[in-house]
Amino acid sequence: MLVELYKDLCKNERWYNAYCSTGEKSNGKIFFFFNTNYRKLLSFEEGYYVLKNVENVERSSWEHSSSHGQEIEKQHTVNMLKSKIFSKNANVYYRSKKGFAYSDMLAKDFSYDEKWLMTYLTILNGYFANVPNYIFERTKVILKMMEERGVSREAYTKLLKNFINTYENHSNNNIFESDYLFFDTFYQNFEGIDFLKLFLEASEEERKELKLYVAEQRKDRVATKKQIDTISYKYKSTGSYTRATLIDNAKIQYFTLLIMDGTYSDYQEFYQSVTEKFRQLYPSINVHEILSFIENHKSVYELIFNELFGNVQYSLNFGRKEDETVSDQSVDLDQRIDDTEAEAVNTYHKVSTVLKNLAKANSNYKCELEDFFDCQYFTSKESHKHYVEVHHLIPRAVGNDFESSIEVVENYVTLCPKCHRLVHLGEDVERKPALHYLYLKRHEKLKERGLDITEKQLKKYYLIEE
Repeated sequence: MLVELYKDLCKNERWYNAYCSTGEKSNGKIFFFFNTNYRKLLSFEEGYYVLKNVENVERSSWEHSSSHGQEIEKQHTVNMLKSKIFSKNANVYYRSKKGFAYSDMLAKDFSYDEKWLMTYLTILNGYFANVPNYIFERTKVILKMMEERGVSREAYTKLLKNFINTYENHSNNNIFESDYLFFDTFYQNFEGIDFLKLFLEASEEERKELKLYVAEQRKDRVATKKQIDTISYKYKSTGSYTRATLIDNAKIQYFTLLIMDGTYSDYQEFYQSVTEKFRQLYPSINVHEILSFIENHKSVYELIFNELFGNVQYSLNFGRKEDETVSDQSVDLDQRIDDTEAEAVNTYHKVSTVLKNLAKANSNYKCELEDFFDCQYFTSKESHKHYVEVHHLIPRAVGNDFESSIEVVENYVTLCPKCHRLVHLGEDVERKPALHYLYLKRHEKLKERGLDITEKQLKKYYLIEE
């Protein structure tokens, strides 16, 4: 019986902890940005106001909590940086252009549902867990897990929609009797045990018995870490996961599945489509007001659209002629580029063109892994020198994590095409030694430019596990 298997698994400490925990490497949460301080999407509003209170204030002056000794604002810094609502420089946090747009949105008389939609749209191109366009990419991963179990995209989308309709505005409905609770909790298998697959293969009667058992466990006991019931402990009153978290998980996935594979001629068509789809579930929203706000902040929201659908090219190697030159005098190489507005793209290209030409000249047009791998060159018909490409050692996508700009020649590494693709696409067993070698060559120079990074942190940016 399914319920008996569930009870037995709850006695397995490793399995129990894997699904109760909502830590970084656990199976316990679908979206990385939800945690103790971000239990729902609109927690980003709270985080914004907390950090705004210390905007342009030296971090050493921030107030410390008497209970845990850390700055009170610390718990919000990661999500504010990863969403690119705030940036930092010399230990001071300040709003980006996106941050000012978000501020304007919060100041308007938008309803709860309208603010939810605008917050969702604002963070869509965030790099949570160091993954660019994280919400799109994470939803693709979850969908693939479902399809591997025989749950079609259409079926999963319908499940999400039904869950939202049944539970979001009906607090009396027992959320522990929903199918989606089990999809959300057990979306990922653990050590070969795929409980969600077993749940799907069970009879309707077995699933109903399990739901009743879980619901009764919630009513009858005070949640402790004793291995009694995984779901009960995960949803304890003091925990990170709440009813609101579960609902927002479903909403984020639902709307992302509806929009991420669409074809849109421009940003206006995209936001029109998103808003209309949202109105189908929330008919009271004012589409005209939302679209007018987006148009008034076109530079920010157009860039979000372009980054989501690959319409903006940040590559150091493609899209422009190899020997393109930009006058050094026309570019301020010391500026910190605010990459949350469309106008910044041209500035970025000018800066990167100067720096990549300098990096190639500094390396004498040779691959910096030449002593490590067997590099093969060909002669470029444009430069008449070895064809080499330029790579950000600290990835461009995570530049907002740092006090200083990563657009410095010390962070520009010349690689032959083979090594460049290895660093991006190779197996970790081959990428690790390559990154180790490049780190040893560059970390002191990076540190001198205010980019103090550990090798462990660098590997995390490349999604390499220790």
